[in-house]
Amino acid sequence: TYPQIRDGIVDFDKDYDFVFIDTPGRIDLEQDIKQQEITKLLSFVDYVFVPFKGGALNLDSTLRYSKLLLDIQELRRIKSRPLNLYGLVNFYRGNAITDKELKEEIDYLEGNTNITFMNAKMRQYSLYERLDTYQSLYINGRTSNKAKKSFSIWFDEFVRIIVK
Repeated sequence: TYPQIRDGIVDFDKDYDFVFIDTPGRIDLEQDIKQQEITKLLSFVDYVFVPFKGGALNLDSTLRYSKLLLDIQELRRIKSRPLNLYGLVNFYRGNAITDKELKEEIDYLEGNTNITFMNAKMRQYSLYERLDTYQSLYINGRTSNKAKKSFSIWFDEFVRIIVK
């Protein structure tokens, strides 16, 4: 929650080079942007990575969320800390109709907003759908080499972005 993060962020910032905050992906369309909990949480971050997944319902909600992020980014432009927005393609299959529609949306967003999309895509592997986050996906026998390689490529790009 916002109060927990607000109260702990100074200690986290002293102890760690990177702090990851997994914010809720929902917004209240009836509430003012400055009053949203997500807006308050985002006051602590420098980078936001938004997962995009093919499919009309997924895209619709993600696009509404992205609009809010662009509004927050505009509010932050006044301050000395810009908000960097990145899109990442999640559960990508490559040959699905929904992925082709997603590509059209991404092309539009990249040409008309301040959202930059990562080149690496998180491909759809069953490992990612049932991932136990307490154990590494690199443990031998836990997953296929394809899934490990796909994640490593994505993660390498992610690190290059945040360590500039």
